[in-house]
Amino acid sequence: MQATAEQSRRPGLPMLFAGAGLLRTLDRLGFSIPATLQAAADEGRPLSRVTGFKIDVHDLDERFKLFDVGFEKRLQFKCALTNAGLL
Repeated sequence: MQATAEQSRRPGLPMLFAGAGLLRTLDRLGFSIPATLQAAADEGRPLSRVTGFKIDVHDLDERFKLFDVGFEKRLQFKCALTNAGLL
């Protein structure tokens, strides 16, 4: 029951899986988004074409621990990052 009490203290995290929404979710997780990547998302360009920005999967997992996010949502988000060339 302790895990349930711990989970109830962690905030939820609205997650979006494409373009600018993907970057908003990364921002909510505490990642700094480069201006060039944000500009590409705002213009609707593929994020995979912007080079020089990658998320470390271990860092992502550590940040997920701060929020109440289910296993399936974590996998969906990681797939979206992979498809966007950011993981």
